[in-house]
Amino acid sequence: MGEGLTKLIQRVSQGDQAVFNQFYDAARPLIRGVLFRVLGTDDVEAIEQEVSVELWQRAQQFDRTRAPAAAWVVMVARARAMDHLRQRKVRRNIEGVSAEGMDAGTDDSGISALLFRTELQGQVRSVVDGLADEHRVVIDLCFFGGLSHVRAAETLGLPLGTVKSRVRAALVQLAEVMEPVE
Repeated sequence: MGEGLTKLIQRVSQGDQAVFNQFYDAARPLIRGVLFRVLGTDDVEAIEQEVSVELWQRAQQFDRTRAPAAAWVVMVARARAMDHLRQRKVRRNIEGVSAEGMDAGTDDSGISALLFRTELQGQVRSVVDGLADEHRVVIDLCFFGGLSHVRAAETLGLPLGTVKSRVRAALVQLAEVMEPVE
């Protein structure tokens, strides 16, 4: 499957929409598998549509030397699913704080803490998104995805040492960019 996906995505990167349909048909079981594993049955159809659009838009960014096509597809699908979970969690937290505020007469410190945490999470996500693809992928898998370095290496088809080196390099870059919170 991987070599077929690779050939198809390379043709898609040249703007061939008919080939994209073939690519998507081949990749769809991977995408749906990831989405069902991460989201359960909630919102899979909507997120699948987002993944489809992102794969089309980012096809030119695929680099077979960094990861197999199947790993790239899984990473894109998982990133969208995780984004959806984070957004859902933020909405629930805001709704919960709002309900608590109504019950307790508006606790500004709780709302402020939630907004600070949400803003900080957004800043971390934007910094991670600014990393080079090779670093961002391993951070997404290991830290946001909860995979061990060994599982990330297997998923990406890379040696374990390479994954560990990329994680370390990404963490050094993140430490340089992020300001300490006081």
